[in-house]
Amino acid sequence: MPRSGYGVRVNPIGTCSSTCLLTLAASILAASLAPASGCSRSVSAPSGIRLDGIESSVGLRPRLPTKAYINEDNASADIYLTDLAEDALMPRAPLDGVSGTIVHIHLFALPKAGKTPIDETASTAAIRTLVVSKGHLGVYGGGGFMLPSERPGARAIGGSIRSASVRLTGSTPGFDDRIGAAQFSASVSAPRDETRARVIAARFEELLRLTRPVVIGADADKAEEVTTDSFGVPLDPESRRDVEEAAAEREIEADRAGTTPKPDAEPKQPD
Repeated sequence: MPRSGYGVRVNPIGTCSSTCLLTLAASILAASLAPASGCSRSVSAPSGIRLDGIESSVGLRPRLPTKAYINEDNASADIYLTDLAEDALMPRAPLDGVSGTIVHIHLFALPKAGKTPIDETASTAAIRTLVVSKGHLGVYGGGGFMLPSERPGARAIGGSIRSASVRLTGSTPGFDDRIGAAQFSASVSAPRDETRARVIAARFEELLRLTRPVVIGADADKAEEVTTDSFGVPLDPESRRDVEEAAAEREIEADRAGTTPKPDAEPKQPD
């Protein structure tokens, strides 16, 4: 099957077209004239997403105009950003010739002064970037430190992520991973919109189920094994919950392939 490409060479820092400069100047002027009250400034702020290959010098710079977030409590939030058209976000919509990106940032911990370390090893958010390249799918997952602008539940929430480590965790046949191990950086802002967030989330999970886990290292020849969850976090074979999650993923794959999944060994019981 022919493989598809999507990455673009990263331009040297400092290169920018006159159009980009005019857009940036207009954005700065608009921000300076925005009223100080409310959350309008954060809602209208542009979303800058960067996915930079560590060794490949290939990167992704998607412009994601559709933004929404939802929160189930006051300590976490799910932010979704995409450039897919409305019809491509519909359930079971065909992907023939479709290209675009969906980013999901799951803020699972709020930094606390004096308690949360603010360094490259800290993690307060799980990150998933789903790349659609002419119908082929690849998802890059990992984690990083996010400093939110507001608490979950606010009219809008934003924040920044710097140099979070991500890698390809799942793909469909024909997807060409030109980026490899990468760093994810972002400056995002999204309004609280439960309806839109649920639509994007449903489509994201639907497309994610079409991908197969990517295994690296010595066990790469066992790619059929489920070794990570949907966030790219390794599953623990000693954990009953993780074993059950892996079994559920295998059932989805088996149902799609029309085969019977092979059960894993029972997890070891604690002494």
